[in-house]
Amino acid sequence: MEKQSTTTILNIILIVGIVAVALVLALTRTIDMGGKQTAEQKNTISVSDTGKITVSPDKAEIFVGVLTEGKTADEAQQLNADLMDKVKADLKKIGVADSDMETMNFMINPKYDWTYSSGKIIGYEASHTLKITTTDIKGTGKIADAAVSAGANNVNYVNFILSDDVQKQVKNQAIKKAADAAKVKAQALADATGVKLGTIVDVSESSYYYSPYSYGGYAMDSMAKAESSVPTSISPQDIDVEATVTITYEIAK
Repeated sequence: MEKQSTTTILNIILIVGIVAVALVLALTRTIDMGGKQTAEQKNTISVSDTGKITVSPDKAEIFVGVLTEGKTADEAQQLNADLMDKVKADLKKIGVADSDMETMNFMINPKYDWTYSSGKIIGYEASHTLKITTTDIKGTGKIADAAVSAGANNVNYVNFILSDDVQKQVKNQAIKKAADAAKVKAQALADATGVKLGTIVDVSESSYYYSPYSYGGYAMDSMAKAESSVPTSISPQDIDVEATVTITYEIAK
Protein backbone atom coordinates (compact mmCIF):
# COMPACT_ATOMS: atom_id res chain seq x y z
CA MET A 1 0.00 0.00 0.00
CA GLU A 2 2.79 2.39 0.95
CA LYS A 3 4.59 1.65 -2.35
CA GLN A 4 1.41 2.33 -4.35
CA SER A 5 0.88 5.66 -2.55
CA THR A 6 4.45 6.71 -3.30
CA THR A 7 4.00 5.82 -6.98
CA THR A 8 0.76 7.79 -7.16
CA ILE A 9 2.39 10.89 -5.63
CA LEU A 10 5.29 10.66 -8.07
CA ASN A 11 2.87 10.40 -11.02
CA ILE A 12 0.99 13.48 -9.85
CA ILE A 13 4.25 15.43 -9.46
CA LEU A 14 5.30 14.36 -12.97
CA ILE A 15 1.99 15.48 -14.51
CA VAL A 16 2.11 18.84 -12.72
CA GLY A 17 5.66 19.32 -13.96
CA ILE A 18 4.71 18.59 -17.57
CA VAL A 19 1.79 21.05 -17.40
CA ALA A 20 4.00 23.75 -15.87
CA VAL A 21 6.62 23.32 -18.64
CA ALA A 22 3.90 23.52 -21.31
CA LEU A 23 2.53 26.75 -19.80
CA VAL A 24 5.98 28.32 -19.69
CA LEU A 25 6.65 27.39 -23.32
CA ALA A 26 3.27 28.76 -24.42
CA LEU A 27 3.84 32.02 -22.52
CA THR A 28 7.33 32.40 -24.00
CA ARG A 29 5.96 31.84 -27.50
CA THR A 30 3.19 34.43 -26.92
CA ILE A 31 5.73 36.99 -25.73
CA ASP A 32 7.97 36.30 -28.74
CA MET A 33 5.06 36.64 -31.16
CA GLY A 34 3.96 39.85 -29.51
CA GLY A 35 7.47 41.23 -29.85
CA LYS A 36 7.57 40.20 -33.49
CA GLN A 37 4.25 41.95 -34.24
CA THR A 38 5.44 45.10 -32.52
CA ALA A 39 8.61 45.05 -34.56
CA GLU A 40 6.62 44.64 -37.77
CA GLN A 41 4.42 47.59 -36.83
CA LYS A 42 7.46 49.75 -36.18
CA ASN A 43 8.81 48.89 -39.63
CA THR A 44 5.96 50.45 -41.61
CA ILE A 45 4.77 53.92 -42.59
CA SER A 46 1.01 54.47 -43.02
CA VAL A 47 -0.39 57.63 -44.66
CA SER A 48 -3.83 58.84 -45.73
CA ASP A 49 -4.91 61.59 -48.09
CA THR A 50 -8.09 62.83 -49.76
CA GLY A 51 -8.69 63.55 -53.43
CA LYS A 52 -11.43 65.98 -54.43
CA ILE A 53 -13.04 66.29 -57.88
CA THR A 54 -15.53 69.04 -58.73
CA VAL A 55 -18.18 68.15 -61.29
CA SER A 56 -21.49 69.50 -62.58
CA PRO A 57 -24.60 67.48 -61.66
CA ASP A 58 -26.23 65.60 -64.54
CA LYS A 59 -29.50 64.61 -62.89
CA ALA A 60 -32.25 66.35 -60.93
CA GLU A 61 -35.00 65.23 -58.55
CA ILE A 62 -37.95 67.62 -58.19
CA PHE A 63 -40.25 67.06 -55.21
CA VAL A 64 -43.74 68.54 -55.64
CA GLY A 65 -46.82 68.05 -53.51
CA VAL A 66 -50.59 68.33 -53.66
CA LEU A 67 -52.46 69.20 -50.45
CA THR A 68 -56.28 69.07 -50.40
CA GLU A 69 -58.98 69.40 -47.73
CA GLY A 70 -62.43 67.84 -47.36
CA LYS A 71 -65.17 67.34 -44.84
CA THR A 72 -64.53 63.59 -44.98
CA ALA A 73 -61.41 61.53 -45.60
CA ASP A 74 -62.90 60.20 -48.85
CA GLU A 75 -63.61 63.71 -50.10
CA ALA A 76 -60.09 64.92 -49.31
CA GLN A 77 -58.61 61.84 -50.98
CA GLN A 78 -60.74 62.19 -54.13
CA LEU A 79 -59.94 65.87 -54.55
CA ASN A 80 -56.26 65.05 -54.14
CA ALA A 81 -56.36 62.21 -56.67
CA ASP A 82 -58.10 64.41 -59.27
CA LEU A 83 -55.58 67.20 -58.82
CA MET A 84 -52.56 64.87 -58.90
CA ASP A 85 -53.89 63.21 -62.07
CA LYS A 86 -53.96 66.66 -63.71
CA VAL A 87 -50.41 67.40 -62.53
CA LYS A 88 -49.15 64.12 -64.03
CA ALA A 89 -51.06 64.67 -67.28
CA ASP A 90 -49.57 68.14 -67.75
CA LEU A 91 -46.08 66.85 -66.97
CA LYS A 92 -46.48 64.18 -69.65
CA LYS A 93 -47.38 66.90 -72.14
CA ILE A 94 -43.91 68.44 -71.71
CA GLY A 95 -42.15 65.10 -72.07
CA VAL A 96 -41.96 63.64 -68.55
CA ALA A 97 -42.38 59.85 -68.70
CA ASP A 98 -44.46 57.79 -66.26
CA SER A 99 -41.29 55.99 -65.18
CA ASP A 100 -39.79 59.34 -64.11
CA MET A 101 -42.65 60.09 -61.69
CA GLU A 102 -42.71 58.32 -58.33
CA THR A 103 -44.94 58.73 -55.27
CA MET A 104 -42.76 59.39 -52.24
CA ASN A 105 -45.43 59.98 -49.64
CA PHE A 106 -49.23 59.88 -49.29
CA MET A 107 -51.12 60.70 -46.08
CA ILE A 108 -54.64 61.50 -44.92
CA ASN A 109 -54.87 63.26 -41.55
CA PRO A 110 -57.77 64.68 -39.55
CA LYS A 111 -57.99 68.42 -38.87
CA TYR A 112 -58.88 69.42 -35.31
CA ASP A 113 -60.53 72.41 -33.71
CA TRP A 114 -58.61 72.80 -30.47
CA THR A 115 -61.03 75.30 -28.94
CA TYR A 116 -62.53 72.18 -27.41
CA SER A 117 -60.56 70.66 -24.55
CA SER A 118 -60.26 67.26 -26.21
CA GLY A 119 -60.15 68.54 -29.78
CA LYS A 120 -62.90 68.13 -32.36
CA ILE A 121 -62.41 66.76 -35.89
CA ILE A 122 -63.61 69.39 -38.38
CA GLY A 123 -62.30 67.87 -41.59
CA TYR A 124 -59.47 65.98 -43.27
CA GLU A 125 -56.30 66.76 -45.23
CA ALA A 126 -54.82 64.59 -47.96
CA SER A 127 -51.16 65.07 -48.89
CA HIS A 128 -49.40 63.48 -51.89
CA THR A 129 -45.69 64.06 -52.63
CA LEU A 130 -44.38 63.24 -56.10
CA LYS A 131 -40.72 62.88 -57.11
CA ILE A 132 -39.91 63.80 -60.72
CA THR A 133 -36.53 62.67 -62.06
CA THR A 134 -34.94 64.29 -65.09
CA THR A 135 -31.59 64.54 -66.86
CA ASP A 136 -32.67 67.82 -68.48
CA ILE A 137 -30.91 70.08 -66.00
CA LYS A 138 -31.76 73.27 -67.90
CA GLY A 139 -35.42 72.26 -68.03
CA THR A 140 -35.77 71.76 -64.27
CA GLY A 141 -37.51 75.09 -63.75
CA LYS A 142 -39.90 74.38 -66.63
CA ILE A 143 -40.93 71.07 -65.07
CA ALA A 144 -41.53 72.66 -61.66
CA ASP A 145 -43.56 75.47 -63.30
CA ALA A 146 -45.73 72.95 -65.15
CA ALA A 147 -46.47 71.08 -61.92
CA VAL A 148 -47.44 74.28 -60.10
CA SER A 149 -49.58 75.50 -63.00
CA ALA A 150 -51.42 72.17 -63.03
CA GLY A 151 -52.30 72.40 -59.36
CA ALA A 152 -49.31 71.35 -57.25
CA ASN A 153 -49.43 73.67 -54.25
CA ASN A 154 -46.19 72.61 -52.62
CA VAL A 155 -42.70 72.42 -54.13
CA ASN A 156 -40.50 71.06 -51.36
CA TYR A 157 -37.08 71.29 -53.00
CA VAL A 158 -34.99 70.28 -56.00
CA ASN A 159 -32.06 67.87 -55.60
CA PHE A 160 -29.24 68.03 -58.15
CA ILE A 161 -27.34 64.73 -58.11
CA LEU A 162 -24.94 62.54 -60.11
CA SER A 163 -26.07 59.59 -62.20
CA ASP A 164 -24.57 56.18 -61.40
CA ASP A 165 -22.28 56.29 -64.46
CA VAL A 166 -20.91 59.72 -63.58
CA GLN A 167 -20.49 58.73 -59.93
CA LYS A 168 -18.40 55.71 -60.92
CA GLN A 169 -16.22 57.76 -63.27
CA VAL A 170 -15.67 60.63 -60.85
CA LYS A 171 -15.10 58.32 -57.89
CA ASN A 172 -12.26 56.58 -59.76
CA GLN A 173 -10.70 59.96 -60.53
CA ALA A 174 -10.95 61.02 -56.88
CA ILE A 175 -9.39 57.73 -55.71
CA LYS A 176 -6.46 58.13 -58.12
CA LYS A 177 -5.93 61.71 -56.98
CA ALA A 178 -6.01 60.62 -53.33
CA ALA A 179 -3.55 57.76 -53.96
CA ASP A 180 -1.11 60.06 -55.76
CA ALA A 181 -1.29 62.56 -52.89
CA ALA A 182 -0.76 59.80 -50.33
CA LYS A 183 2.36 58.59 -52.17
CA VAL A 184 3.82 62.11 -52.12
CA LYS A 185 3.03 62.45 -48.42
CA ALA A 186 4.66 59.08 -47.65
CA GLN A 187 7.84 60.06 -49.47
CA ALA A 188 7.98 63.39 -47.62
CA LEU A 189 7.53 61.61 -44.30
CA ALA A 190 10.25 59.11 -45.14
CA ASP A 191 12.67 61.88 -46.13
CA ALA A 192 11.89 63.81 -42.95
CA THR A 193 12.62 60.78 -40.75
CA GLY A 194 15.65 59.54 -42.67
CA VAL A 195 14.25 56.23 -43.84
CA LYS A 196 13.57 54.67 -47.24
CA LEU A 197 10.23 53.43 -48.47
CA GLY A 198 9.97 49.76 -49.34
CA THR A 199 7.12 47.86 -50.92
CA ILE A 200 3.45 48.70 -50.36
CA VAL A 201 1.98 46.21 -47.90
CA ASP A 202 -1.59 47.53 -47.74
CA VAL A 203 -3.88 49.91 -49.67
CA SER A 204 -7.46 50.75 -48.72
CA GLU A 205 -10.18 53.25 -49.57
CA SER A 206 -11.37 54.51 -46.20
CA SER A 207 -14.17 56.80 -47.40
CA TYR A 208 -16.10 58.09 -50.39
CA TYR A 209 -18.48 61.02 -50.13
CA TYR A 210 -20.48 63.52 -52.12
CA SER A 211 -23.38 65.74 -51.14
CA PRO A 212 -26.15 66.57 -53.65
CA TYR A 213 -26.91 70.23 -54.20
CA SER A 214 -30.37 70.97 -52.80
CA TYR A 215 -32.30 74.01 -53.95
CA GLY A 216 -35.19 75.00 -51.70
CA GLY A 217 -36.00 78.43 -53.07
CA TYR A 218 -38.44 77.44 -55.79
CA ALA A 219 -41.58 78.19 -53.73
CA MET A 220 -40.41 81.76 -53.19
CA ASP A 221 -39.47 82.11 -56.87
CA SER A 222 -42.86 80.81 -58.01
CA MET A 223 -44.67 83.34 -55.81
CA ALA A 224 -42.53 86.15 -57.20
CA LYS A 225 -43.34 85.14 -60.79
CA ALA A 226 -47.03 84.34 -60.21
CA GLU A 227 -48.10 87.00 -62.69
CA SER A 228 -45.20 86.52 -65.07
CA SER A 229 -44.96 84.27 -68.12
CA VAL A 230 -41.19 83.96 -67.81
CA PRO A 231 -40.22 80.39 -66.79
CA THR A 232 -38.30 79.86 -63.58
CA SER A 233 -34.57 79.44 -64.11
CA ILE A 234 -32.70 77.16 -61.71
CA SER A 235 -28.92 76.96 -62.05
CA PRO A 236 -27.31 74.32 -59.81
CA GLN A 237 -23.93 74.65 -58.16
CA ASP A 238 -21.12 72.21 -58.87
CA ILE A 239 -20.72 69.18 -56.64
CA ASP A 240 -17.54 68.11 -54.80
CA VAL A 241 -16.76 64.40 -54.80
CA GLU A 242 -14.19 63.20 -52.24
CA ALA A 243 -12.39 59.91 -51.72
CA THR A 244 -9.81 59.06 -49.04
CA VAL A 245 -7.09 56.45 -49.56
CA THR A 246 -4.74 54.93 -46.96
CA ILE A 247 -1.42 53.38 -48.04
CA THR A 248 0.98 51.43 -45.82
CA TYR A 249 4.63 51.05 -46.85
CA GLU A 250 7.28 48.74 -45.46
CA ILE A 251 10.40 50.60 -44.37
CA ALA A 252 13.33 49.36 -46.47
CA LYS A 253 16.31 47.96 -44.52
